[in-house]
Amino acid sequence: RDLALAIDRNLMSLGNPPFPVLRRFAELSEVAGDLQSALDAWRLLVSGLNPTAPEWFEARYQSLRLLLSIDAPAARTAMDQYRVLHQDFGPEPWGEKLKELDAQIPAKRAGDGP
Repeated sequence: RDLALAIDRNLMSLGNPPFPVLRRFAELSEVAGDLQSALDAWRLLVSGLNPTAPEWFEARYQSLRLLLSIDAPAARTAMDQYRVLHQDFGPEPWGEKLKELDAQIPAKRAGDGP
């Protein structure tokens, strides 16, 4: 795992890493306990993938799931924004997973920001 992470980190530093590298780096970073790097990699995938592709919905789910672990109010804001565009939560299997995740994210409280 550590060798794969080091290789992928080097590939990412070169810029514009391909999908398999970003996905593997995200997964390995999370396993290694580096949630922020995992989140950053999933966010890069969200920004670079076709928003109608199943891989995009997977990346969106994974990014929101990790964001919930790091910053629950930010995860609620991001999920609320997602739901504006995807009232049905998206195609399966990710739609159901996103719906379940939405139910796990705490509601906004006064003072949580926008």
